[in-house]
Amino acid sequence: MSDPSLPQYALADALAHARTVEEIADALVRIGQPAVGACVTVLALLNDDGSEFFCPRITGYSDRVAEAWRRFPADAALPIVEAVRENRPVFLETLDLRLAYYPPGNGMPPPVGRALAAVPFRQAGVVGGLGFTFPDDRRFGPAEQGLLDGVAGLCAAALGRVRRGGLGCEVLLVDDEPSVRAMLDFALRSHAFTVRRAAGGAEALAAYRAHRGTVAVVLLDVLMPEMDGPQTLAAIREVNPAVRAVFMSGHTGRYSAADLLSLGASHVFQKPFSSLDQVIRVLGEVARRE
Repeated sequence: MSDPSLPQYALADALAHARTVEEIADALVRIGQPAVGACVTVLALLNDDGSEFFCPRITGYSDRVAEAWRRFPADAALPIVEAVRENRPVFLETLDLRLAYYPPGNGMPPPVGRALAAVPFRQAGVVGGLGFTFPDDRRFGPAEQGLLDGVAGLCAAALGRVRRGGLGCEVLLVDDEPSVRAMLDFALRSHAFTVRRAAGGAEALAAYRAHRGTVAVVLLDVLMPEMDGPQTLAAIREVNPAVRAVFMSGHTGRYSAADLLSLGASHVFQKPFSSLDQVIRVLGEVARRE
């Protein structure tokens, strides 16, 4: 890449200025996809627990198919999943005899092209993969493979920089409602947070004990069965009196917002949230606070 006019330089510049995972994905689609001549781009990141992959951006598919790609089991028979799991690139010159198994029950055939490249990356504290599908019988020679490796490397470096910049701080998310956990998990990961999830106080306490060295802030519901939010925070404070916490609740019960703040919380959010952007901003500020 010695010619500064090449699209790879524009991509490198865009990734260097990206501040969120969404901005990284936008650069890959807007600049990276044309640079390599692909018709489809998939960016996939491995979840912390290794159970599934999260795709912050897919382009080139219908909305229904793209949504099926967004979360799928780690054992799914998809080239990009295999590439990341086995840490090896996959350059397929034809997919005629290959089936991609999407999440069970969706009944959608794989709308793939004739050639696919899935390049994994395990660097900069990021585990994931970048997949491109091409519309023809593309041959992947050494130069082209080097280009794809380079684009994946730029992507991994940008993701690592975003995480190190603070918005990748680790959040312990505690809520007894699966739908709330899923929604917040999606939003936080989309902004490069690392998320650990707990469905209740006891699970949260165990998770914090195991990961207190990396958890930057605890986001917890107020009203939960068995151990409520304040009781959970009190138990966590016995492990680390300096823990940073943010409460959220649709109904605070016997606790007022002032009560919750007096327990050491930095902020109290009311559910439903008026703005997820505000949640992201406050969590980032609390996590990075000296």
